[in-house]
Amino acid sequence: MRNGRVVSDVNAAGHLERLGRPAQRQRWLYAFRTRHGFSDEVDRAFEHLWQSGGLAWGDIERCSDEALRPVVGA
Repeated sequence: MRNGRVVSDVNAAGHLERLGRPAQRQRWLYAFRTRHGFSDEVDRAFEHLWQSGGLAWGDIERCSDEALRPVVGA
């Protein structure tokens, strides 16, 4: 996975927000989009990472890989 750092950071920042800490959601959304693309699928992957707690590294990798897949019919 070539975007491991940003994907892991998105998940960690979402966790901080759920704990009531400031997390700069828009900053992380932009960082995720610049590395994965600007599409509805990418936004769904971001939301999954942001909202999910307790993801294993394999789940985080899978989410990033799925966001990078080309959209069929695009």
